[in-house]
Amino acid sequence: MLMRKDEIVADIEAQIRKAGGDYRAWRVGIAKDPRGELFIRHEVGDLDDGWICREAYTPDGARAVEDYFVSQWGIEVDPIEADADGRIVYAYKNSAHANS
Repeated sequence: MLMRKDEIVADIEAQIRKAGGDYRAWRVGIAKDPRGELFIRHEVGDLDDGWICREAYTPDGARAVEDYFVSQWGIEVDPIEADADGRIVYAYKNSAHANS
């Protein structure tokens, strides 16, 4: 489901509160296929790692969400270069078993 920036921000903030940890313990990124990034590249667990994905209307909208979390909360951008056409914003808790 496509979402506006404020909806995505609210969902991600709720997930961070639910999963716990300091905001700076999280990473945010943009991709066309975030599942590949999350589960394969970063080895995030499927059920208990507190990840979230939301689809923006446009790539610019996705970047605006990413920029918000970086500037507002100091969350690090995923070190994998963002997909220029990606509209899906993902966030995950940087855990001991997740590859950063």
